Amino acid sequence: MEPAVQQKYQQICWCMDQLPDFSGVRHEAAYQTVKELHEAYHWPAYKLCSVAGISRAGSYKWPSRTARSKQLEDERLAHRIGEIYQNQRGVPSYRQMQIILERRYGVMCNLKRVQRLMRILDLRSVYRRKKRTRRKKLPMEYLAENILDRSFTAKEPNKKRLTDVTEFKYGMGGKVYLCAILDLYGRNIAEFALGQRNNIALVFEAFGQVFQRYLDARPLVHSDRSTQYTSRTFRKRMKETGICQSMSRPGKCLDNVPMEGLGGILKSELYYLYHFDEYDQLCDAIAPYIHVYKRGTIHESRRQQGILTEDGKILRAALLPAGRARRSVGGHGFLRKYDRGGRETGPMDSGRV
Repeated sequence: MEPAVQQKYQQICWCMDQLPDFSGVRHEAAYQTVKELHEAYHWPAYKLCSVAGISRAGSYKWPSRTARSKQLEDERLAHRIGEIYQNQRGVPSYRQMQIILERRYGVMCNLKRVQRLMRILDLRSVYRRKKRTRRKKLPMEYLAENILDRSFTAKEPNKKRLTDVTEFKYGMGGKVYLCAILDLYGRNIAEFALGQRNNIALVFEAFGQVFQRYLDARPLVHSDRSTQYTSRTFRKRMKETGICQSMSRPGKCLDNVPMEGLGGILKSELYYLYHFDEYDQLCDAIAPYIHVYKRGTIHESRRQQGILTEDGKILRAALLPAGRARRSVGGHGFLRKYDRGGRETGPMDSGRV
């Protein structure tokens, strides 16, 4: 008997979960189990009640009960809530639902009652999910002082550099990370690296290209307090090359504002204008934009300082070719394709990526 009662009880509970229940009866599934098994197998009701864990008096009283006025009112109110939820495309929460019921339909009801009915109907509002970091934060192994101190001007190239890692998303949750190194002399991008993981290997790839290109440069490198820049490995590499580190203060993104601004410009002028489904598509769009930014984009400080070319020469703004004396917004008509090594491969398609 016990296995049959347990199996029947689970079946009834599953069926009742599919439909909203406003009766408020606590053991309705157990009462229904006793009734159906008693009618099917003529088993004694007192034994079924004992196995189901309910009183025999309650099982006798349950079939003759009538719906209370509160239950009928809950059913009508739930029907009205369902209509509002469908018309509003699932946006209102239970707080907003109470306001709509009172102001639009004149229905005065308690906030907890609306919350209970929406929970029974399994109606959930649209809300912004908080971005929770599941990665365990590592302790900072090395911290440097804010030596740069928001002095974002440089009289000579390769004296002050900024670096940061920017995140881009593609497809269904895929991410691309860009590590760029910015020279404050003319706001030139010295080098950059793209990757699918935000780790120290990505940072070393970008700095390795800079070390190979500028062998004798010993600039001041400023960054935020990310794990890559506070690690002992990065500190050891900077110490070996004779580079002095500077770091932003905690919670002060303005200490690295030119680098933050570069990421915002890249996203507004390129990333937000297209839709990217694959990793290679996004990388093949970012790389030519940065090469054009390095060669042709004019920042306000570049009008006097000029652009630092690939061979280390300074190209003044007056000597720039026509059509590259200002930033292109939107269409990127003069963008050309480059591979990730910097070699030009042809014109870039102006359509959607």
